[in-house]
Amino acid sequence: MALLTSSASNELTAPPPEEWVIEPRGRSAWSQLREVWTYRRLFGYFGKRSVERRYRNTVLGPAWLIIRPVFPIAVRTLVFGGVLGVNSPGVPYFLFTMVGSSVWDLFSGCLMWSTRSLQLNRGFIGRLYFPRVIVPAATMALAFLNFLIMLGIMAVALGYYYYTDHRLYLAPPGNMLWALGAVIVSATLALGIGLWTSPMNAQYRDVRFTLSYILEFWALLTPVMYPLSHIPAKYHWIVFLNPLAGVVQAFKWGVLGIEELNVTAFVIDIGITLLVLLSGLWYFTRVESQAVDRS
Repeated sequence: MALLTSSASNELTAPPPEEWVIEPRGRSAWSQLREVWTYRRLFGYFGKRSVERRYRNTVLGPAWLIIRPVFPIAVRTLVFGGVLGVNSPGVPYFLFTMVGSSVWDLFSGCLMWSTRSLQLNRGFIGRLYFPRVIVPAATMALAFLNFLIMLGIMAVALGYYYYTDHRLYLAPPGNMLWALGAVIVSATLALGIGLWTSPMNAQYRDVRFTLSYILEFWALLTPVMYPLSHIPAKYHWIVFLNPLAGVVQAFKWGVLGIEELNVTAFVIDIGITLLVLLSGLWYFTRVESQAVDRS
């Protein structure tokens, strides 16, 4: 009896188990930037992880890297260029669609992968602390890989049309800066939106499903598969209310030297992108831990 009493007494007086709380060292923007730089190698880890997981356990494997971007463009060319007879301004329709689709697919791919990033890597990020903002940014690597593949296909198409039409459908080198700016703005805007949607998707899968439908409708509102000249000039200002319209137009101008380059719309798109990115960072840093822990 004495032994039982002594054992019970020890249990009552034993200190509670030590608790570990995983949280960032500081909330200031500068401290978070320093942490992101400290853990910068994780960008490569999560980027490689997203690519490998995408085509794991598939028969065709890396061949899907070519099939996935090419097949939708072939369908768009057949439907819009062949069946509906949509004309392109001074360039073959396949090339027109390829250029517009490449920057749009970069945006939509970056947005979808950043949205799914926390949910896909939940098991890893729940075990140790690092700046979780790295995950949405690094997971966009697959979208950039698809974009590079599309650029390669675009180069082959340019060579083919140069051989058959004896004409190089390519803008002057100075225009390429607009194309580069369009790529940066599209990816940054996708990341900014993804910082809002990724914590939500970590708790509610409906976010990803809803976003896929929104992107399909958004693509129809963006001059990707049709030229802006098909819309009456008095309605162009309505088109440019879409922040992706100015980006797609700038990319077409930068690569092919076609379509209307609306500098004012592009500058406004940059402002919208910065606003979305900064607000996304503010929101993400405040809800990231709760989103992962409750998912």
